[in-house]
Amino acid sequence: MTIEFKLEKESLSKIIEFFDQTKKILVLTAQPEKYENLSNKNELSLEIPEIKFNGIECIPTYLSNENNLDILTKKQNYDIIVLDQILEFFDNPIIFLNNISKFLSTNGVIVGCVYNFSNIINRIKFLDGEIPENKCNSKYSVFSLENLLFFLSNSNLKITKLDRIQNEVTLSNQNELKNYVLPIELINSINNDPESQTFFYIFSAVSNSNITPQSRKLISEFSKNLVTEKLNDIFNQIKLEHEKEIIYLKQNNQEQYDLIKHLKQGLSDKDEFYEKTINGINKDKDAYAEQIIKDKDAYAEQINKDKDAYAEQINKDKDAYAEQIIKDKDAYAEQIIKDKDAYAEQIIKDRDEIINSLQQSLAFKIIRNLDKLRGKTVK
Repeated sequence: MTIEFKLEKESLSKIIEFFDQTKKILVLTAQPEKYENLSNKNELSLEIPEIKFNGIECIPTYLSNENNLDILTKKQNYDIIVLDQILEFFDNPIIFLNNISKFLSTNGVIVGCVYNFSNIINRIKFLDGEIPENKCNSKYSVFSLENLLFFLSNSNLKITKLDRIQNEVTLSNQNELKNYVLPIELINSINNDPESQTFFYIFSAVSNSNITPQSRKLISEFSKNLVTEKLNDIFNQIKLEHEKEIIYLKQNNQEQYDLIKHLKQGLSDKDEFYEKTINGINKDKDAYAEQIIKDKDAYAEQINKDKDAYAEQINKDKDAYAEQIIKDKDAYAEQIIKDKDAYAEQIIKDRDEIINSLQQSLAFKIIRNLDKLRGKTVK
C-alpha cells in the first residue's frame, strides 16, 4: 500500500465519521468515485452531484457561480456539506465558502478535507531545489493550517473539530527521499514543527465565527518559528561540543596563513637575491675579463723570460754533465782492467786446485789402475 493510498483512505474514514443516517448530506468532490460504495447505501441520505467542468482550472470558476451552486444543491439546505479537496482549487475560497454556507440548515456543519502543502516531504524537496506540485495537479493552490484557519474565520465559520492525517517521515522510510543528502539535524528541526508530519486536515465548521482578530493573529503565527528555533538550538549545541576544535582549527589556520606568508616572503627574498647576484655577476664579468687579459700578457712575458734563463741553464748543465761523464768513463775503464786481471788470476788458481783434487780422489786412482791393467797409458 503506497503512502498516498493509505493517507487518502484514512482521510475518507475521518470524513465518514461525521455522517449520520438522520442527516441530509451533500458531497462536493472532484473524485466522486471515492464515495461510490457509500452512495449505494439507502440508510444514508447522501447526494453527490456531478460537477461539470472542462478542466481543473475551470472548477473555481464553476463553483463561484451562484446559479451553478443552485443547480448542485437544488436550492435545498443540508445538515452536512462535505468539501473533499475542493478548497485547494481556489486562490481565495472566501467567496465560495460564504456562498456554500447559505445552503446549511440550522446547526448545519461544513466538513472539509484539505491537503497540507507544508508537510516535511515538500519542505525537503524545496531545500533540494525542487518545487513540488500540489497533490494531483500544479493548478492546485497551496494550503497550510495557517491559511486554512484564516479563510474559515474570514468566511464567518468557526472550527468545531480538527483532525490530522499524519505519517512519520524519515530519509530512510520514504523511497522518494532516499537520494537526498541532508543532515539528520535539519530533519529533526523540521520535525520540531508539529504540522510537518501532517498531510491532510479534516475539519468541521459551523456558521457564526467568534474568533477575535487578536486570536486569529495568534493562531496564524503559531509554530512558525519552531523550525528555526530548533535548528538554532542544534547549531548552538554543535558549537559548544566542538568549540575547542573550532578554536584549534582557527589557530591552525592562522599558523598556516603565517607559514604561507613567510614562504611568500622567502620566495620574494630569493628572487631579489638572484637578481642582485646576476647583476653583480654581470658587473664583475667585464672587470674579470679585463683582468684576465692583463694577467695573460704578464704571464706570457714572464714565460719568455723564464724560457731564456732555462735554456741557458740547460746548456751549462749539459757541459758539466759531459765533462763528468768523461771523467767517470776513464775511472770505470781502469777499474775494469784491474778487476779483469784479478779475476783471471783467481780462475787459474781455482783450476789447479780442482785438478789436484781430482787426481787425489779414489775414483781417479781406480780408473788409473784399470787403465794400467788394460794396457792404457795414463797421461
